[in-house]
Amino acid sequence: ISPDGSHIIYFATPVTSKSGDVLGVYVVTYNANIIQSTVEGMLRANQAAAPTTEYTYIVDGVNYFVLAHTSRVDLLYKTYLDKDDARLVKLQEQGVINQDELITLVVPQPEVVIELSKMEAVTDYQAPSYNGELTESVAVRFSNSPWIVVASQPISTISDIIQNQTRTNVLASVISQFLHH
Repeated sequence: ISPDGSHIIYFATPVTSKSGDVLGVYVVTYNANIIQSTVEGMLRANQAAAPTTEYTYIVDGVNYFVLAHTSRVDLLYKTYLDKDDARLVKLQEQGVINQDELITLVVPQPEVVIELSKMEAVTDYQAPSYNGELTESVAVRFSNSPWIVVASQPISTISDIIQNQTRTNVLASVISQFLHH
C-alpha cells in the first residue's frame, strides 16, 4: 500500500540476452485501484446488466489475490490461498506480508485455486462460492500478464432460469395447440 492509500502491484522479470546473460530487470507497476475502477466502468458501460447473482473478478494467477470484483469489494486484495500455503509462507519470509496481516488477507477457496492452477488459457469449472453455494464458473487467463478473469453464477440460479424458460415454452406450446384446434 502506497502512502496515498493506493494498492500497488509490482511485477518484475529479468531481461536476458540471447545467450542468457542477465542484462537488467523489467519492472511493471499497476495501481490496483485503477484496475478496479476500470472494471466498474466497463460494467457501467455494458448495456445488458448482468443478473445480480452473477459476478466477475480478476485474480492474480500466482498468489491468487483478488484484484477487482464486481460485487464483493470486501474481497479486494485478499487471497484465495490457505494461510499455510507455501506461497504465502514465502511472502512472509520476504517481508511482503506480516503474520498479523495474514488473518485478514486470507479467504481460503481451495477448490477455486486448484481449478485455476491447472488451467492453460480458458477453463470452466464448478466450485463452492464464498458462502458455500455451488457455482458454475468460466475463467480466461490474460495472455500478457499472470491475471485471470473469472465469471461465476450459482448453479441454483442457472437451474431457475432453465426451469422458467421451459415453463414458458411449454405454456406457449399448450396455448398454441389450444388456439389451433
